[in-house]
Amino acid sequence: MASLILTNGNKLELTKFHIECNTEWVLNEITLHQTYYNNSQEISEGSYIYPVVSDSIVSKLIIKCGESVIEALVYEKEEAIEKYNDAIAAGNKAYLGKLTEESSDMMEFHLGNLLPQSEVKVEITYVTQSEFMSETNNYRVYIPHVLIPRYSPSGSSITQEMSVSTLNWTGTVSIRTPNILTSITSNVSNFDISVQNDYWKTLNFSILNHYDDLCIYYQYRASDDPFIVFQQDPRNQKYAFHLSFTPQKNDTDSPVWEPKGEFIILLDRSGSMEGGSIKLAREAVYLFIKSLPEDSYFNVVSFGSSFNKLFQQSVRYEQDKIEFACNTVKTFDADMGGTEILEPIKSILSEPNRSEYLRYVFILTDGEVGNAAEIINYIKNQKTPSQISTIGIGAGVSTYLINEVAKVGHGSVHHILNSSEIKSGVISSLKKSLLPGISNIEIANPHEFELVGHKNPFSSFYGSKISYSGILKQGSTPEKISVKYTDDASKNDHLIDFSINYEGMLKSSAALVTAVKNYFNDCEKNEIIEKSKNYQVLSKYTAFLGVEKVKNPNLKNYNSDEEECEEDSDEDECEEDCGAEINEALCECLCAQEDYELNEEYESLGIEEVKNMASARAFDYSAREIDIYEEIKPELKSKSASKVEYVESLIGYQFADGHWEFSRELELLINYFLGNQEIRDKAAPSMTLLVVGILIEKCREHEEIWDLIVNKAKRWLKKNGVQERSLHDLGY
Repeated sequence: MASLILTNGNKLELTKFHIECNTEWVLNEITLHQTYYNNSQEISEGSYIYPVVSDSIVSKLIIKCGESVIEALVYEKEEAIEKYNDAIAAGNKAYLGKLTEESSDMMEFHLGNLLPQSEVKVEITYVTQSEFMSETNNYRVYIPHVLIPRYSPSGSSITQEMSVSTLNWTGTVSIRTPNILTSITSNVSNFDISVQNDYWKTLNFSILNHYDDLCIYYQYRASDDPFIVFQQDPRNQKYAFHLSFTPQKNDTDSPVWEPKGEFIILLDRSGSMEGGSIKLAREAVYLFIKSLPEDSYFNVVSFGSSFNKLFQQSVRYEQDKIEFACNTVKTFDADMGGTEILEPIKSILSEPNRSEYLRYVFILTDGEVGNAAEIINYIKNQKTPSQISTIGIGAGVSTYLINEVAKVGHGSVHHILNSSEIKSGVISSLKKSLLPGISNIEIANPHEFELVGHKNPFSSFYGSKISYSGILKQGSTPEKISVKYTDDASKNDHLIDFSINYEGMLKSSAALVTAVKNYFNDCEKNEIIEKSKNYQVLSKYTAFLGVEKVKNPNLKNYNSDEEECEEDSDEDECEEDCGAEINEALCECLCAQEDYELNEEYESLGIEEVKNMASARAFDYSAREIDIYEEIKPELKSKSASKVEYVESLIGYQFADGHWEFSRELELLINYFLGNQEIRDKAAPSMTLLVVGILIEKCREHEEIWDLIVNKAKRWLKKNGVQERSLHDLGY
């Protein structure tokens, strides 16, 4: 919970906190109501930092002091800072809100000349888009509430600490969807739901001492169907729109896609990953390695205050290297200090690309860094083609870091709030990279628009939600809006038409605000400032400023002859005397040879020694012993092993090219699923068919884990002329 820090060093804790969220389709207009009380005996200036989502855009800042209500306006940042300081020097109340210099997922607020023994209310409104969770088919409304102090390499300046309060805070979340709402859940337990109709429900909650980010999950029927929604700007009657669709891969449209590449996973082993996070991250890296395509190179890079590469250079995806990597990963712990991501990224991206093998980098981190902008700019300026995806873990992760790195790295982003979802997040990210993408996404009739959310064509992944927003020209009312894109595998172009109904309007301004936010992504500084001021939304180059002229003899710089500003006075007149300056806190293959070179930390160890190291920290899901199976390995014992752990154990016995071979341990695992049935044919093709059948027919609920494993097995079967068969056909 954010404390308001006074210039005299005292802290003002929140006395009230309320969240109001209005969700329409997939757009969220969120207002945070924060109330502070100045219990000191002197006039003070207060400041604090509060988290927002990096892909959000702040559209309103209102300050309430006593009977006065000040709605802040957007100015160019330097101008706002100057006016703020002038207002403070003149003895007026002034309020400044801007994104921090370090990161766009943190807002910095300054409240000047707070009267003693007085209450101040801050209302912040911002717009976000619900994230589609493909693994569960849910949408997620994410409202950050936690700001963890971030690791700062030398030169960074994020220093503010956060305090935990026992404040009782409340919230109201209203959700309206285009089809019947089938479920609403949350990561908080104390809530009730009121139903307006099948398409509109409201969730109310009251929580004591909830030190966590807030998540609301909702699902509605036919959520994969394309939709378009509109709103009308009351100021000029222009229409803003937001549309969404999900491109699905058509196997008849695309040629057979053989995935290949150089796959590098960058694993955060800083101290902040200690506990359950590092354990599940180890398991996720294990699954990542086992799920890679056979025609690949791979490496694992650990980082903390420094970094270690498992292999000096990426190595061929071969059985001995896979076994060595998997067993070594089992020894990893959160013992590498701080979170310095930039140096390992520089090392990885400085290596020449291998001919015909695109480099895919996956960053798994809790994202507690203070130099996110430096990391993002470095990746953005790289010329060597690489795709960089991010998997962020936990509350307080820098959404600015994970979102922007994935954006400039042309990869996918997954934000995992529950550490138990790390494995599915890593595999989902890998799956997106292995599919052919879609590119050249753009509006087909741009002449109808004053502004579109993407000035330039962009790319995405099959199965991902594609969103587009824009503002129509004055008087423009087309009957349809069309979006076109290209299938990267077949090179075929596709066109989707969205028919327009101008009657079902959004109640909020979310579509317009989202259009402006997305438009900023392709603009230079001057154009961003212009649009930010025109549409009164915040950008990294602008700031909110509100000023209230006061007549109070207790203010040091009060001029007794100055006339009090009337509440209904002209805005321009009120702003003329406010401003000044405040202090801101704030390729050629390099290892084509058969031998591979290990990192110094591991190069002296043989496979057996690494296995011995691993046994002390063996994965909980390694093949489990059931009482009647006494021959199974001692380190794999567990009477409470879950089904998913058996699934992951089956995966562990797959060979690099995708097949399975008979072993006593594998037989015991198979008997868990089939009972004590004798394995009729122990040849590799039959064993592979058998395990594939078990995964598909008996473990469908864990498909997100085994999907890539089964696809690799099917490719092996096809190459060896083996036809796929069901368990029934195999005699089981």
